[in-house]
Amino acid sequence: MLFSRTLPLLIILVATTGVTFGQAPLPTTGAGTYTALDLTSPTLGSTWLWNESDLLLQIVGTTTTTQITLPTGTSIPNIRGMVMTPAPNATGNAAWIWNDSGLFIHGVGTTTTGEITTPTGLSIPNVGGLVSVTDSTSPIGLSVYFWNDSSVFLHVVGTTIAVEITKSSGAQIANVRGIVGSNGPPPTNSSVWLWNDAGVFLHVVGTTTVVEITQSAASIANVRGIISSAGPPPTNSSVWMWNDSGVYLHLVGTTNVQEVTQIGTPITNVRGLITDGLSVWMWNDSGVYLHAIGTTSTQQVTLLGSAITNVRGMILGPDVLSPTGFNTWLWSDAGVFLLQGSTLTALEITFNLSPISNVRGMISSRDDSVVTGSSTWMWNDTDVFLHGVGSSAAGKITQSNGAALSGVRGIISAYDDITVTKSQIWMWTPTGVFLHNTFTPTVVEITKASGASLVNTWSIVSGIDLNSPNFTNIWIRNDQGTFLHGVGTTAVGQITQPNGSSIGSPSFNAPSSAMAIVRSYNQGAGVVNAQSPFEANFVGSPSGAVDVPAAGVPSPGLTSVISGYENQVIAAGGTRTLAPAGALAIDHYSGFAVLLIDACAASAQFIRGDCNVDSTINLADTIFSLDNLFGGGPNSNCQDACDINDDGAVNIADAISALNFLFNGGAPPPPPYPGCGPDPTVDSLDCASYAFCPSCP
Repeated sequence: MLFSRTLPLLIILVATTGVTFGQAPLPTTGAGTYTALDLTSPTLGSTWLWNESDLLLQIVGTTTTTQITLPTGTSIPNIRGMVMTPAPNATGNAAWIWNDSGLFIHGVGTTTTGEITTPTGLSIPNVGGLVSVTDSTSPIGLSVYFWNDSSVFLHVVGTTIAVEITKSSGAQIANVRGIVGSNGPPPTNSSVWLWNDAGVFLHVVGTTTVVEITQSAASIANVRGIISSAGPPPTNSSVWMWNDSGVYLHLVGTTNVQEVTQIGTPITNVRGLITDGLSVWMWNDSGVYLHAIGTTSTQQVTLLGSAITNVRGMILGPDVLSPTGFNTWLWSDAGVFLLQGSTLTALEITFNLSPISNVRGMISSRDDSVVTGSSTWMWNDTDVFLHGVGSSAAGKITQSNGAALSGVRGIISAYDDITVTKSQIWMWTPTGVFLHNTFTPTVVEITKASGASLVNTWSIVSGIDLNSPNFTNIWIRNDQGTFLHGVGTTAVGQITQPNGSSIGSPSFNAPSSAMAIVRSYNQGAGVVNAQSPFEANFVGSPSGAVDVPAAGVPSPGLTSVISGYENQVIAAGGTRTLAPAGALAIDHYSGFAVLLIDACAASAQFIRGDCNVDSTINLADTIFSLDNLFGGGPNSNCQDACDINDDGAVNIADAISALNFLFNGGAPPPPPYPGCGPDPTVDSLDCASYAFCPSCP
């Protein structure tokens, strides 16, 4: 049992999410959750919660919170992000917090923060991201870097001062897109890469300047992402970077890169890279490529001899039977595919021998009940599927009444010391939160104590609690508040502010003409409604990044992009991206996927099922639809409302669905129902007029 307690300690250090949103030009609202190790807590865990106005600290094992303030006693509003690092204090950790005004450090165990400033005492506003890297010369074994639009800073450990990192000429390094740490030369044994649109720069820890990394003396501009992997001695590290023109490999200890090609041809417009330490996978719209580390060979991965095109995402999943210890999963609009080890031939994963199309996300989780040690969950707009590694078939996961789990917004895995699998799977839809045990094909709904569903959930995070039978607690956040789930029940308790009021996020109820859906890794999603275009602020990064430009192929539904190691979700940091509605955008430097759906452009707001547009859904709507289809009756002013089953067409199937719902206890219409809203599905139908819902501004 002692050894089983070590795993949740690892989980708690990576189980974090924070997503903040607002209207352009500056976001003014946001909310997030962060769980972390706290050696002074009886449970070994503490949880930070924030909304638009406050930062709150909950000691795990209680249902109330304490406000964390500035030294003046004032609250810390509009937080944009938080990162936890080890610290030489009783708790073992320090929290780094930033908003538009400055960067603050909170030593766990206190209720106030200290501000990090320049040597002259100036605040450092508009921080875009923060990372920590190994530093053997540091008293705590690491150094902390952060950046804003104008500069890059290094924190001097043990002080409240940050020094600026510059080019050798003294020029500032502006508009940094990301920072990645890797093994490096003594005495720090660490190196740091940073990049902006103009080039890539290497900072040797222990200095205050950088050197530019070039290809044949030319700058490497517009880099979309950088990841580190294994490499040759003496640093045993290599760094991969990519832009629209190609993929480049940098051997640590040099100042030059070499281009990685496929049989001499550049690999252009790469969307992402991931590595298991032995190989590197990369993909663009034309195919998937595998590079064996330590060789000059890059080969194309195929399915039955054909290229796998338009890949939307790729993850690594553990497999103890694999020669590399990992399998690689990838998905496109057409299907889901598995690469076992470093094979060049993919296996398609199917359900009832049919492709699993339009997948929106995927996670691989520990599963001690199977010989491979892991299972994989994937979801699309209509269903959730479970695949046990070792076969080509996936099973479908449903609600206890057999209803499909449609419209899933996110799935996470949490440690569970009680179950044979050693994990529990949480998923959420607009209508509820559900818990899945690997041994069953159905889920259990988790509700409030009153039995009411947890609707409009936007984030679920797991954290350590040694007083819990399974060593884990789950925090759930929706528009109404923050809730804590204790193992062994199907209900949650509410976590409140010190005055007893709920910890909600009113911004998520704002009226809309556009909707954004943001998801990172498997640790939560955020949804906000605001005028379009608007600014989304990304907080916390997976390892590596996925690049799908705003000009990429739009998607009609939720989109999740996952990159990097499954167990390395905090490379931390992020940037702000302003994107037009109707485009699928990726924050190129943190790997977050954003889909902006312009409700006004898609259709007017309406209530699905109200075909005759009288504000009531009843038998009259079915009669109206049938008369239009077969009796020469008039067209509806809102064809979208007549599309009861939301399949993009109005036909007899809609009448059957309506009658089943009205008289046989069938499934209710998909959103927008029972309230007003835009059509979330892109189709040829429109809604010319619907007087009973507000029009877009």
